[in-house]
Amino acid sequence: MSGQMKSASLRVPPGPTSIDSAVMRVWPSTHRFSVLDLAAVRLSQMGEVSAVWFVITAISAAMVLVSTGQAILLGAGIVLEWVLTNRVVKRFVWRERPNPEQPDLLGVRRPSSSSLPSGHSSASAFAAVFVGPAVGWTVPMGVLAFLLGCSRFHLRVHYPTDVFAGWAWGASLGALTLIAIH
Repeated sequence: MSGQMKSASLRVPPGPTSIDSAVMRVWPSTHRFSVLDLAAVRLSQMGEVSAVWFVITAISAAMVLVSTGQAILLGAGIVLEWVLTNRVVKRFVWRERPNPEQPDLLGVRRPSSSSLPSGHSSASAFAAVFVGPAVGWTVPMGVLAFLLGCSRFHLRVHYPTDVFAGWAWGASLGALTLIAIH
């Protein structure tokens, strides 16, 4: 992000909030539990560009849980959420990511975009609220959304409050989208 864009955006203090500090103190940092780290990496990778949510939508259409038209509508919603969160909101709310200089030892991409809100968490909550009921998988998708968000702060790519904000933003967008189409 250019310096010009950063100066035009709302700047959130770069360091962790007191909530972030408390959670990050008790939550294990990476490299302590290799199975947990591996699971967090896989979850984080599944959330890249909302890939897992597109796959679930496609599988739902293939299983005839939703019509082709519904699948297209669900996919369009996922795209619009991604664009709104990652190309609009993150440009107006700027927050540095935790440890931006830390090398990526686990193969997780460290974006240069704003840390707030977590795009992975937002997309996950949006999908759980918007796609989940349509395909009949609301609870499993909600659990996956929770785990995917947790993976982002476990891997120290986001602060916990970035993840909480992402969940709240995505769930709100999902609910508003449901209201708008019904």
